[in-house]
Amino acid sequence: MRVVFRTEGGSSVGMGHLSRCLSLSHVFSKEADIVFVVNEEASSVVRNSGYDVCLSEAFDVSDVAKITSLKPDLIVVDSYRADSDYIDSLRKIAKVAIFDDNGEHNPVTAHYVINGNLHATHIDYQSLYTDTLFFLGPRFLVMKPEYWHIEEEDNYKGEGILITVGGADPHHLILKFMEALRDLPIVKKVIVGPFVPPDELQKIEGNSKGFDIIWKPVSLKEHIKRSKLVLTAAGSTVYEAILLGKRLVVFSLAENQVPIAEALARHGVLYLGHFENIDWQSLSEIIEREYSESDALSLDAKTIGLDGKGVFRLTEELIGSWYQ
Repeated sequence: MRVVFRTEGGSSVGMGHLSRCLSLSHVFSKEADIVFVVNEEASSVVRNSGYDVCLSEAFDVSDVAKITSLKPDLIVVDSYRADSDYIDSLRKIAKVAIFDDNGEHNPVTAHYVINGNLHATHIDYQSLYTDTLFFLGPRFLVMKPEYWHIEEEDNYKGEGILITVGGADPHHLILKFMEALRDLPIVKKVIVGPFVPPDELQKIEGNSKGFDIIWKPVSLKEHIKRSKLVLTAAGSTVYEAILLGKRLVVFSLAENQVPIAEALARHGVLYLGHFENIDWQSLSEIIEREYSESDALSLDAKTIGLDGKGVFRLTEELIGSWYQ
């Protein structure tokens, strides 16, 4: 069995799509030959993970031809740039699975739809084909390998607040959070991702008094674990914090994060709103109040079916379906 992953990563799109595919590929590699079709900026990360790489910058006819030449049995697509027509072209080559976070692929043309988000079961998916299977909700959430097996010691109480905006910071929010929370009388830790530009790095370093700056960490797990409260964009980090038993405060960076943030809010998580609407003047007071209540979980992982093992359920389902 050969599985081709078509995804991308880098300064403009972040590393979430690529990271998700790499996690799934680790389990698939026990049963299949793996090839990644990615952009140049993401290629070194894939090669360092031990996989063959085919370069492609566009989701177009030439890209489909490249994938065809690889003779895949299953194609896994994870990119907001891959539309339904593109997926339909791939369908003529092999079985196709798509990661779809917010119903961007409606109408669905893939064989499999994967959406591990909290709001996934509320999306009205419509498929053009009768053979489409849907793997929805946190039971099928693909997490990084370090979250597959959570031990009792991972539920560490921790101290302070961890602030993260993701791998990049195109809206310069790190500096805004630092300014708003500078006088907050607790330990404050700030994650600076790999795609933060050099000029912003210098400004962060110059304004770092009162903050522990964590530069380009390989993993967030230990930093989340040793914190009491996590302030984060509504991406994959929210599920990591929930699984590690942390109280959450979230904001959205892009429209595709809004449904996740709103679903979290319905479950009791504090949502600050879209980044453009954050009340910076009141933020310190808001965070101090949340921190004082942080012994109480915002959201228990068990209540939403999150256990970190979604990647195994998903792989089993995809391989089982392919062999049928």
